[in-house]
Order: sequence, then C-alpha cells, then structure tokens
Amino acid sequence: MSIASLMPKQQINIKLDLQQGWLNKKTITLKQGDHLSRVFVIRVTNTFPLNLTGYQPYLFVKRPDGEVLSKGCEMINASQGEFMVQLSSGMLRTSGTVIAEVVIGKEGEGTLSFPHFTYTVEESLHDEETIEEEDINIAWDLINEARSAVVQVEESYHDFEVRKEKDFADFKERLQVTFDENEEVRNEGEAIRVEAEVLRQQGYEEMQEKVDKVYDSTLTLSYVVVE
Repeated sequence: MSIASLMPKQQINIKLDLQQGWLNKKTITLKQGDHLSRVFVIRVTNTFPLNLTGYQPYLFVKRPDGEVLSKGCEMINASQGEFMVQLSSGMLRTSGTVIAEVVIGKEGEGTLSFPHFTYTVEESLHDEETIEEEDINIAWDLINEARSAVVQVEESYHDFEVRKEKDFADFKERLQVTFDENEEVRNEGEAIRVEAEVLRQQGYEEMQEKVDKVYDSTLTLSYVVVE
C-alpha cells in the first residue's frame, strides 16, 4: 500500500450540467501547495446523467498566473457520468481564484467541454523554501561573517591607499633630491668650465705678450745690424 493511499483526503463533490452549468455551486477553498490530498468527485449531466463508457474525461485548470494545466480523470461510474481527479501541487501552486473546465473525449469522436467552475487557493504559510529558526540563525551568522569580511577588505584597501600615497610622496621627495644634486653638479661643472676658460684666456694673453716682446727684440736687433 502506497503512502498516497494512506494520506487523508478532502473530497469535494461537483455537479456539472451542459445546459445549466454548475449545479451545486459553492465556495471551494483549498490550500496552496497540497498534493494529491484534494479530490474532486465530478458528475456530468445533460439534464439526465451522461453515459461516459469508452470516454476519457480531463480536468483543465487556469491558475491566477495564467498557467494552464491538465490532468486525466479516473472513472468511478461511467454509466452515471461520475469520475474523480486528485489535484496535483501544480494545480494548487498559485494562490487566488482558479478557473476549471471538464472536457470529455473519445478518439475519432471529438471532444465535449462543460461549463466552468472555480475554486480558491488559499496562501499557505509553509512551502519547500520555508526557513526554520535554526536556519535563520545560520543565515545571520553567514551574513555577519560576510559583513566582517567586507570591513576587512575595506580596511585593507584603505591601508593600501595610504601606503601608496606615502610611497609616492617618498618617491617624489627622492626624485627632487636627485634633481637638486644633479643641478648642483651641473652648476659646479659650469663654474669649472668658466674658470678653465678664464685660465685659458689668461694663458693666451701671457703667451701673446711674450711673443710680442720677442718680436720687438728681433726688430730692434735687425735694425742695429743694418746700421
């Protein structure tokens, strides 16, 4: 025996007539997400019971989100037009008003649709994504750890920025010192060059003076010899 057969079920009787519609119209409220625990027992008539021997009934539902689902029904008493269908969790997935339609068909003979009926899906407080209190605490611990990690990253980034600015300032200072030292060397070199040029000029003038004296002496000597 399967677990599904042991599950308590809610049975809802529905009577549909081709001419008069939903005969036992009433408010049907079901719970969101229930699976195979809600059963529609449907009887169809056309003033008189319809014999559905050899026919297959289907239930089509349109959920509030616009999704359309279908499911084959199981015969209870074909000669009296009575059958049943267990609603799947998909047919109870979305809260709100659901529009339902019964269609019977037989291969080679077409299909026959019955007037709509409706049922309401009440929002459930539990689902597969429900979080237990312990899970919430774990989640908060993870969130706090993530926040701490973010703070550490931000602090590391700040320290990196501070170090980067300090290193850049030190580099600029060293560069300026190097530039100043090079400028000083350049100035010293220029002073030496100027001094050398002065010395060279002085040497040239002294040499020119000596040449002039020798030349004058030679002229004087030549004059004496000629006389």
